Amino acid sequence: MSSKSPARLAGPTSRWNAVYPVSRPFEKSTRLPPAKTDYNHGVTPPPRVYHLSIHAFSGLPIIPIGVNSHRHDSRASTLNENIDHWLTSFRLDPFVHRHVAVVLAVIPGVVRDDLMSDHSFHLCDYEPGPGVVMQIPMRLPEKNRASRSVVLKRTLRHRTEPFVRWLIAHEFAHAHLRHGGRFPGEDPESAADALAAEWGFPKPK
Repeated sequence: MSSKSPARLAGPTSRWNAVYPVSRPFEKSTRLPPAKTDYNHGVTPPPRVYHLSIHAFSGLPIIPIGVNSHRHDSRASTLNENIDHWLTSFRLDPFVHRHVAVVLAVIPGVVRDDLMSDHSFHLCDYEPGPGVVMQIPMRLPEKNRASRSVVLKRTLRHRTEPFVRWLIAHEFAHAHLRHGGRFPGEDPESAADALAAEWGFPKPK
């Protein structure tokens, strides 16, 4: 198995078509069908081998003032420190890192823990452009579970804040659902949009 198979990116507005390493040893890399993408900024490939998406941070959650405000403040500070520490290992672009951190701080704890405790989950970003060749890092899958990865374009910096955070939440939803629905037969895209909206990040109109 080769871990150095490159994924060629034709340009900033092109659809992703990449060659990814497969999860089983001694098999050659396989070409996946074109990945589904929203506005060409986030990517989630088909479910059979790996799952892809990406992230950012730009502020702390709003803590209500009251008798327990100091306790809430301390817990929020610890949460944000843990998120920031975890994201640092992925070496994201500062803009992406900032917004991903905000989304991670807001989504339900069970979803956040599902992603942050998964050693086979990976995040990365890239700057698209003519002739750009990028290798997508993928971690080894755990027993009986495929690896998950989220990849975002740095061109998100040209979009509005609601769009950026919705896209990040949408891709995290895909990763959490492992590119499936919340129930049998549900469309994965609809499921990801619905979860993102539940978490406070509705799809911009």
